[in-house]
Amino acid sequence: YSARLPIPQGTQSIALGVGSVFEWFELASISSSGLDTLKGGSANDERVQEIGAQFDQLKTHAPGIHECRGASAFLMVKPPPRENEQGPQMIEIVIRPLIRRKQQAAEIELEVAEPGHRSVLGKGSISKQEHAA
Repeated sequence: YSARLPIPQGTQSIALGVGSVFEWFELASISSSGLDTLKGGSANDERVQEIGAQFDQLKTHAPGIHECRGASAFLMVKPPPRENEQGPQMIEIVIRPLIRRKQQAAEIELEVAEPGHRSVLGKGSISKQEHAA
């Protein structure tokens, strides 16, 4: 997958939450280039600038292969400084999913409470989204 994200003027960093979607993924590249490269022509001849990232709750197992230690894992990219003559810029993040995160289910008990009595009707599972409703 490839995500192209515009870099608004004055942006210090861009965070991408990968843990909510993936358990494992391959980070192929992160690069920066001008928005005009999307138009084609001579703008595509410009060299893209590879940039690095910082990781939170990610474990690197091999070059480019990352495990998300939780659903809140993310990577943060610090865009390169902009030169005055440059137009609008973007970053492109290329990743390959290896293992998608399964939907978390919470175990609940269905109860009917009467004064002085507690009766369990059964057990089931409910997704976090349903539980929040």
